[in-house]
Amino acid sequence: MEGVSNILSIAGSDSCGGAGIQADIKTAMGLGCHCCTALVVLTAQNTKEVKRIVEIEEAFIVDQLDSIFADVTIDVVKLGVLYSKKIISLVSQYIVQMNKKRGKKLLVVFDPVFVSSSGCLLVENLEYIKFALDLICPISCIITPNFYECKVILQALDCQMDLSKANMTELCKLVTRMLDINACLLKSCNVGENSAEENEVYAVDHLCIRKVGSIPEGEVIQRDAGELGQSAPGGVTYLYDVYKLRSKRKPGVDVHGTGCTLSTAIACYLAKKHNILQSCIESKKYIYNCIRYAYPFGSKSQGLNHLKASQELPTFTDLEVIPIVQDSP
Repeated sequence: MEGVSNILSIAGSDSCGGAGIQADIKTAMGLGCHCCTALVVLTAQNTKEVKRIVEIEEAFIVDQLDSIFADVTIDVVKLGVLYSKKIISLVSQYIVQMNKKRGKKLLVVFDPVFVSSSGCLLVENLEYIKFALDLICPISCIITPNFYECKVILQALDCQMDLSKANMTELCKLVTRMLDINACLLKSCNVGENSAEENEVYAVDHLCIRKVGSIPEGEVIQRDAGELGQSAPGGVTYLYDVYKLRSKRKPGVDVHGTGCTLSTAIACYLAKKHNILQSCIESKKYIYNCIRYAYPFGSKSQGLNHLKASQELPTFTDLEVIPIVQDSP
């Protein structure tokens, strides 16, 4: 293929091949991109459990990154599980230095692997989460938490809001604002303010995209559908477009690797010069088809069918993009 876009996945290996960098490589190939990889952890796992995690030594992580950037033009970086504070520090510092060397910022998609889609905490504590957010979010253009990760992120940021009363739209916008990040794609995990009937039929995600404008200080603004904001001192305001992305759910299917696949798909579409909204829309279509044609390979979870998903993608129409208008910022 000519003119293939290159992405880099900095993440961990999944020995059963459903998630991690194995899923990233398959996703990139399915979407016509090339995926370079820098491994930070090795795992011994299957669809039922993670038996062991081995952290890659820092010097070898740097060797991997140096080798890639010395030879390949990377369009977008996807960050998956980073596992430890020292790896977080290493990766964030490396990207900052690479941005200075390049003279422009790398686009970075941050998949915060903090909590599983079933609600199981995967990391040590809130202090670790805060550390990761402080270092990784400033270099990222979008974060892709699930519903449970969203809540622990806000807890780590010492959010004073009663999160039990917040709906998905409010949570998505709150994460975007408190992290001072350009965009947040909040994956619902079949929970949230949607009705039980809607959650049973549809997979509903929320996307918040921050924009910068200029209005009189202190003035509240509401312009186009979903676009809201309030000015900060100096007349600079953050405006937020919020969208609901809704596709039909395949009932009774437990699949392995959806989070890795979705964030990598976003990286691929960004590498193809799509904007964030279109990248998330197209990625949602791709993951839907991966699940739609999932195949059995483990005793607990099914595998995402990347080959069939890429073949069926051009004919996909089953996705609603719903702009959300709120009464207040």
